[in-house]
Amino acid sequence: MPRLAGQQPQYIENQLRAFSERRRTNPIMANVSHALSPSMISALATHLKNLDSKPIGGAPRGAVGVGKRIYEEGLPESNVPACSACHGPDGKGQNEIPRLAGQLYEYTVGQLSGWSKVRGLGSGVDTSAVMAPTARNLTRSQVEAVAAYVSYLQ
Repeated sequence: MPRLAGQQPQYIENQLRAFSERRRTNPIMANVSHALSPSMISALATHLKNLDSKPIGGAPRGAVGVGKRIYEEGLPESNVPACSACHGPDGKGQNEIPRLAGQLYEYTVGQLSGWSKVRGLGSGVDTSAVMAPTARNLTRSQVEAVAAYVSYLQ
């Protein structure tokens, strides 16, 4: 499961609405989101933004350097843009673009590895459309490297 501490409020709100409206599928989150009123969603998103988002650690450190390079520069030869172009140089995201800094390694590996599956729109405008082709163009070792790097970002 994702680490939500420090996450962008607009991203949280968009994702909860997507689960509630079944544009994004997950049986647990669909049930949770249906129980939340719009004011509760807003309050929850604000609360999560203010939680301590310092990295927990535990990701393998061996490929962090490779992950940093991919995050900052992308892989032009593989048509992979720099992660920092959308998520920011510090990985904190903005508005509907999610925070990656401090995200759990296993979660990020799972998300990047499974992005080709239908994930659904978080908002009316799918700002994540770039992720499906980007994720497909990363090898498993590149996915793991990026996941390791962002897991240590503060």
